[in-house]
Amino acid sequence: MAATEMRAHIAGVLRRAGVDAAVAALPAPAGYAVAGPDPVATVLPRDEEAVCAIVGEARRDGWVLIVRGAGSRDGWGGVVRREPVVVLDTSELRGVVAHVPGDLTARVRPGTPLALLNATLRPFGQFLACDPPSAAATTVGGVVAADAWGPGRLLFGGPRDWTLGLRVVDGAGRSFQTGGHVVKNVSGLDIGKALVGSFGTLGVLTEVAVKLRPLAAATACWSAVFPDATAGWGVAQAILSGAFQAVGVVLLPAPGGGVTVAARLEGARGQVARQLELLRGMSAGARPALPAEEVWTDAHDPAGAEGATLLVRCDVPEGALPELFRAAGELPQPVRRTAWVGLGALWCAYGSTTLAAAPDACLQTVRALRRAAEASGGRAVVAVSPGAIRQSAAPLGDPGDLLPFFRAIKGRFDPDGILAPGRCLGDL
Repeated sequence: MAATEMRAHIAGVLRRAGVDAAVAALPAPAGYAVAGPDPVATVLPRDEEAVCAIVGEARRDGWVLIVRGAGSRDGWGGVVRREPVVVLDTSELRGVVAHVPGDLTARVRPGTPLALLNATLRPFGQFLACDPPSAAATTVGGVVAADAWGPGRLLFGGPRDWTLGLRVVDGAGRSFQTGGHVVKNVSGLDIGKALVGSFGTLGVLTEVAVKLRPLAAATACWSAVFPDATAGWGVAQAILSGAFQAVGVVLLPAPGGGVTVAARLEGARGQVARQLELLRGMSAGARPALPAEEVWTDAHDPAGAEGATLLVRCDVPEGALPELFRAAGELPQPVRRTAWVGLGALWCAYGSTTLAAAPDACLQTVRALRRAAEASGGRAVVAVSPGAIRQSAAPLGDPGDLLPFFRAIKGRFDPDGILAPGRCLGDL
């Protein structure tokens, strides 16, 4: 069946089922980049009832559903195995359902842009404290589904820390709730933690309950260039262990040699001013970096404004991070190395000219970084890669002995395997 005929068929199925959803005229949203077969249609449910009906029809009719928000994490995960592929676009599921300022909690629909949520909360002096890369182009549901976090996880925690509860539609079209809407209510929270980072392979989020944070009275960025990595790591560790309230600390090679250390601070105005003064004293003899806000923004998006042909994140014990940073610099030279200090995270980005977009070179680089990370007691995740190597690169790593457990979880939530089969850990 041709794609246009398939879209007409899907539209007819949904119309007869009374589903409140639209079927896009185009086969996929702009910028769609999930690896696997091209989508034949896009559906945009407007409420949870429509999501349940769409999933139910997909199960009966044999469609594969890819859940998508703003698409900022399309490149993550493995190759979708089956077709026809239908994109379930959550952009119509947006808005704040409830906000309790006194409890610092909110309930939000998944398609709500993170920037829009924080703009809504700002008059109350509150915000959702998460800082994923590409934050301006991501949704709350996308952050949760991809377990997306940035260097600010050092202070704020990640999605598993601030997600209080979820409403979800599983692969059988059944809706359920896990967790709650208040900080002390932890009913079903472990199930919610399993759903965070599952990339829509276990269920479709229809509502997210989150814990908020008060806006700080003052924030500031600081940066300096040190002559070598040893000096830079020493200062970074001093920030982590000293009298500082750092949102995050980053370290990256500096143009012209040496390393740049940057930190973002928050707190009371006098407190932030004193911390900046201490940092200036610690960096005596270091040469000035680019403007600190610019360095922080640059390090916050490890792929770079121009994007990357290959982007790998290595997660290792914090004590192993300096050695991995050095070792990664001796492999095929990345365009960017970005360490998120205190989190054990090292990002290595490679441009098309570095690897000449050659599948074999990309695959060898992934394997070398993975060996280096695993030798340090960690792992490597491929965030962006050419489609030609996605199958061989095992983007999310090897689940090892846990694979049977992951299969059991997938079977429980998605018995017919219609939710992005192949995209998650272990090709599930």
